[in-house]
Amino acid sequence: MAHPDFTWMLQVLKEQGVIANVTINQHHLQKYHDLIMKLIKENLVHGIGVSLTDSTNMEDLAIIDEMGPNVVIHVIAGIFEDKDMPFVRGRKVLILGYKMFRRGDSYLNDPMRYGELVHNMEWLRYHWQNEMARECKAVAYDNLAIEQLDPKVELRIPDTKYAHLYQGNDTECFDADGNMTCSTMFIDLPNMQVARMSTAPIETRQSFTGNESIEELLKLTTKGWTDVHRS
Repeated sequence: MAHPDFTWMLQVLKEQGVIANVTINQHHLQKYHDLIMKLIKENLVHGIGVSLTDSTNMEDLAIIDEMGPNVVIHVIAGIFEDKDMPFVRGRKVLILGYKMFRRGDSYLNDPMRYGELVHNMEWLRYHWQNEMARECKAVAYDNLAIEQLDPKVELRIPDTKYAHLYQGNDTECFDADGNMTCSTMFIDLPNMQVARMSTAPIETRQSFTGNESIEELLKLTTKGWTDVHRS
């Protein structure tokens, strides 16, 4: 939200027919309230994720409700706690898996934080996700959260329903010739790198110059994956 050309970038995307979604830190809701509402009104952003950082600030819920029906609150497995439940109750939620690198790795090296992480992860898996399934308007998971929380088992989702809900792994979609067919990818613009997904190890990420087409970037992200999975 603080980028000086943020609105301009969204306008360019709209002119190209690209539907833009954005994730906003909860701390920025009040600071950028007028800008957020302007972007929504002008159809420059559609889906909006709000990263939960302070569940005690219930006043932010009024802003979230004002933003319309396409708002999803983002929570992180292992960080989400029981005290956060009132903030997400009755709303759409996306559970993100706990990433074991960068800031996530620093938590693993701190005994106290590691203990809290394990406790929160276990309670989310065995108790809170059931409560969220009952009391939230909608609950979604990224692939890492599915791996860590196993909602199919813990929520007792039948095979047929789960097959309808689960969209598959970004690294397991191949055609008969072994070509990766999944069309999603992760672009890290500050570091000018691309990867299959945001959880990809640093060493598997590919650098780019900014002159490549989307098709060329997508091909870069498949390097190293096809041979491993075909073997």
